[in-house]
Amino acid sequence: MKILKILFIFFFFQSSFVIADDNFDKDIGKAFKEFTKKIDKQLNKSKKLPKAETTESEIIDKAIKELEVAKDFINETYKSGDLANTENTLDFITRSISDIEKLIPQELSSDMSGIDMQSVNPDDIKKIKQVTDSMKLSKNKKLAEFVEKLDSLSNQGLNVYSISYNLNNLGVDTINFSEIINSINSD
Repeated sequence: MKILKILFIFFFFQSSFVIADDNFDKDIGKAFKEFTKKIDKQLNKSKKLPKAETTESEIIDKAIKELEVAKDFINETYKSGDLANTENTLDFITRSISDIEKLIPQELSSDMSGIDMQSVNPDDIKKIKQVTDSMKLSKNKKLAEFVEKLDSLSNQGLNVYSISYNLNNLGVDTINFSEIINSINSD
């Protein structure tokens, strides 16, 4: 009787996992279709915008066109079932868009030139240095992880280094080869 109960429980949980896995796949598929639809809609909107009138606007337009290759690559990797590289491509696009956004003039800024550094407590300066050093280490670690993702994408056929190079040549301050080399050397 105990064996029957154990088998019943085992089969119950086994079927629950299968149902949960099917629901997960459906949710991922639905989210991907929704994402693709939104990206296509935004790209179509950007194509309908009037011709750029400022240098920054022209750079942003050209930079967005550079990322269309990566957007197409997402479709390929997702349809092939390569969710890891689909996620890596999304990370690359997200980071690139974030770098492109930096070209948009900011209305707010902070001016630290009026601060008298002599009045700051030396212990506070040490704490600030520790935090700054910690942030630098964290940034380097994240960059090294990001470079690994870029290598994976490059091995799958998306020339992320070429896209990054083109973005940098357009004036977008994005990941570049010296940052990659520094990241590798810091490990």
